[in-house]
Amino acid sequence: MMKEKIRIRVKKIKEKLIEIFAAYRISLILLAMWTMISIATELFAGCREIGMDAICLFLLVFAISVFWGEIWLQGRKNKKIIFCIVTGTISGLFALHTYDYFVLTERMDEYLIGYIILLLILIFYYSYRKSGESFSEYIGNTWFNGIVVLCLYLGFLLGFLFLFGMMEALFFIKIINYAMIAITIVLTGMFLFPGCMWAVTDKKRPMGTVVQTLGFGYIITIFYVLALIVGYVYMFRILLQMQMPSNEVFTVVAVLFVISIQQWVTQESYNEHPSYMKFLSCLPYFFAPLICLQIYSVGLRIGEYGLTPDRYMGIMLIIFEIITVILWKIKREKLDILLPVMAVMVIVSTIVPIINMYSMSARSQESFLIKYGPKAVDGEALGELEYNRLQGAYRYLKRNEDINGFEDKYGYLTEIIETESHANKKIRHSVHGCQMVGTLDTVDYRKMHMLNQSDEYDFLGYEKDSEVDFSKFKLYIRETGEEVTVNLSDFFEKAMEYDLENPDRDSEEDSMYLREFNCVTVNETRIFYVNHFRVIYYMLENDIENQVKITEVEISGMLLEK
Repeated sequence: MMKEKIRIRVKKIKEKLIEIFAAYRISLILLAMWTMISIATELFAGCREIGMDAICLFLLVFAISVFWGEIWLQGRKNKKIIFCIVTGTISGLFALHTYDYFVLTERMDEYLIGYIILLLILIFYYSYRKSGESFSEYIGNTWFNGIVVLCLYLGFLLGFLFLFGMMEALFFIKIINYAMIAITIVLTGMFLFPGCMWAVTDKKRPMGTVVQTLGFGYIITIFYVLALIVGYVYMFRILLQMQMPSNEVFTVVAVLFVISIQQWVTQESYNEHPSYMKFLSCLPYFFAPLICLQIYSVGLRIGEYGLTPDRYMGIMLIIFEIITVILWKIKREKLDILLPVMAVMVIVSTIVPIINMYSMSARSQESFLIKYGPKAVDGEALGELEYNRLQGAYRYLKRNEDINGFEDKYGYLTEIIETESHANKKIRHSVHGCQMVGTLDTVDYRKMHMLNQSDEYDFLGYEKDSEVDFSKFKLYIRETGEEVTVNLSDFFEKAMEYDLENPDRDSEEDSMYLREFNCVTVNETRIFYVNHFRVIYYMLENDIENQVKITEVEISGMLLEK
């Protein structure tokens, strides 16, 4: 009985593989060629010298292009041939540019990214249209199948890593590095890519399995709701404290949106409880206020330092999020429109002249050079923000070659930028003294406590406006948690002075020097002995005002009490 079941299962797998190969044979053959040439390119350095990496790029881009054509033009052989000629030419141009044989524009690399993203969107769209399923069912099943493929892929990689690790440890043969490179390429070309092809094109079964219902219907929803709550708490904190949001705000909300849109689109296919479905249908409206956080965060960065491709794409994502929420409200059954909308946004962002991300970013950054460049040449004092804008714009435009004749137009700023950069170079300093307390005379004291610093000093380097007031340094008694404030300003000044005068000393010398004055009076009844003192701080090179930025501090010791 078991033997018969295995035979039937193997037969079904074999039939499925034959079916996939028959439908997408050209793209699968291209992937197989990519796999073999990629292995040779990675393992033999000489292959790169003859342009094999360019051939790999051609095969991969062509395979993705052909895969879309095989979905779109099923049963139309003549059109497939024309399609392959056109897409093969486009893929070849990208490959030739990589190998420096052909340079149509300096932006070919960026156009390549846009082209691949556009192809992936078209693959999804035409696969969905061919599937005959609702958009909700298609996205839900594709998402689930994709997770299965990815888990199997990672499982194979870990299995081979363990196997080769055992062989290396037991037989003393150095194979793991080269073997893992080859296995990773083989699994990627012969399993991951075909697995993804299967995930987006397989005729799906209706959703509703236990794993899918629990995973999509409840578990992901629970974590999504918790993430929304955290986002709201952070938003209210900004409103109450009027605190500028960190750079991570946009990324966190963007990731939340990626999880959200899958949840919104697929919910109708895996849950039928009316009350629960009503709750799920309200989630997009709860997400909408968080878009304001992204607008505020991106707007601040653009206002301070101008437009860049990353910030441009941030704006496009915000627009897409707003469109999604509006579409959810007015025409929920037409969410599949989002795929063509996404395709148009990719074309506008990466290809359309004048308004693409590179052209607009170049104009934005050049405006800083036009505004602040003449002032810097005339010797006018620039504020910190103004100088940072000038320096950032100059380096961005020079690195990305966004302006024709850049050196002729703005080469006069080179000396100013480099001189100012050197003058404003931040130098790292550190002082580290440990085990500075030896034998203590406690005759006149009735109690001794161990003190640790307050938790507020734990993340100094991550807070933009953090400062340390050593005149009121906060510590606490380990046993009771009582806070003790100690004036360590004189101690820190002596430590910093010693550090600046003796740049080549080590921590042992720090300890010996600091031990001489590590006893600090707290009040009439208490004294504090510094036992461990570690401070990392930054100063501007040639800074006559000694402006110090503390990034790490660790202080502990003993408190004696009369």
